[in-house]
Amino acid sequence: MPQTANSTAPCSAGSELHLGTVPTLLRYLGQLDGLLDLAQLRLQSQGLGEDVLLETRLVPDMLPLRSQVWICGNFVPRMEAVLRGSEPRYPDWPQDLAGMQRQVQALQAQVQAWRPEDFEPAGRLVEGDAGQAWLQMPLRAWIHEFALPNFCFHLTAVYLLLRQQGLPLGKAQYDGLHQY
Repeated sequence: MPQTANSTAPCSAGSELHLGTVPTLLRYLGQLDGLLDLAQLRLQSQGLGEDVLLETRLVPDMLPLRSQVWICGNFVPRMEAVLRGSEPRYPDWPQDLAGMQRQVQALQAQVQAWRPEDFEPAGRLVEGDAGQAWLQMPLRAWIHEFALPNFCFHLTAVYLLLRQQGLPLGKAQYDGLHQY
């Protein structure tokens, strides 16, 4: 049957993985950028010290806000390294909120450069650490069961730490979709 203007050609597994990964990362890197912007506004209006905010923890044995931002963002070069078959090149994270925001924006540009063919073959085996565990899983599973959930875990930690510090945050600031 000939294709019409309204029909779509089937996507490759790599294209589907690209479509399921890149827009999600871009959205939530944008939300991280927005959270850091709100944190800066809070510092200006409340007079709270930036280092105090960046060292905030939910509980004593949890990593501070600064580290949560870094780890969240570092999933971009980690994913890119897996896609390219290379070692991750982690950024030298700035120590201040404004610098962290610039770094997040640079990560957004990095993700925008990813192409569908970077995700081929979607079933190739990925090996790497998860804390003290060693993972071996197909690329599709590694992205959707490990990389994206961990990115979101650390983004959620950023959200919770800022909320704990009195920022008036809700789902709208987390996902950019909700309105209340």
